[in-house]
Amino acid sequence: MTNAARSVSRAGTGLRRLGLLALVLVSALAVTGCTKSEAQLSSEALQRGVEAHNAGSLQEAQDNYEQALRHDPANVMAIFNLGLVASQLGDPREAENRYRMALSTDPDYAPALWNLALLRIDAGSLPEVVDLLQRYVLVRPNEASAHLRLSQVLAQLGRTEEAAVALARAAELDPSVVAPPVAGSPAP
Repeated sequence: MTNAARSVSRAGTGLRRLGLLALVLVSALAVTGCTKSEAQLSSEALQRGVEAHNAGSLQEAQDNYEQALRHDPANVMAIFNLGLVASQLGDPREAENRYRMALSTDPDYAPALWNLALLRIDAGSLPEVVDLLQRYVLVRPNEASAHLRLSQVLAQLGRTEEAAVALARAAELDPSVVAPPVAGSPAP
């Protein structure tokens, strides 16, 4: 083989290697660019779960919420929605665990504060309910029903002055939540 032929052969080998390397690099970039992020996959699974949940397919909803958590363990909505499913399936202990997990992820997640407060009312843990509802009204200060519920729990605990303040705030926000219906008129 002549020197020129050897040079051409080496150049061809070098080009093939360079071409192969370029192909590998382009393939890697294409794969990386075409795959969805874990957050996107979690969001899509959450959406499928919500759709199944709204359709009444609790097992399918639960499966999708769990899939969302596999992609993003901090997806507070998926955690919370698993609590809703547990509650709907008659498992208040699991619902409470999920609401607490949601609150450990986001301490101000209002839906979890509210639902956990309702569960704890049923369990008779009124001091904890006060704490949860006070946190809730800090996050959602304009919800009259929350102030009303807080006033009721405070009254049950004998904390009448605090109950009166919460009731006044509820009435300020929405007088209809505390005003008795007029005689002869239907209740709202």
